Amino acid sequence: MSNLIHTPQTATKLFFTVRLLDRNSNLLVQQIERLRVATRKTLTSMPFEIDEIVVLPAVIHTIWTLPEGALI
Repeated sequence: MSNLIHTPQTATKLFFTVRLLDRNSNLLVQQIERLRVATRKTLTSMPFEIDEIVVLPAVIHTIWTLPEGALI
């Protein structure tokens, strides 16, 4: 178990990548409209901003800004 203590921070930027298990898939671009709808719905209920997002056939790269005081 980690001894890391999470404390509130000022606005924080996070970069992350999500990859599909099947790297030859093109599911993300085939279903781009569903991805857009899910993203918009999430943004209305969660306190973060998407600064940048790149959607490739089997990979999403994104940079988020979490609000001040968010626990990371």
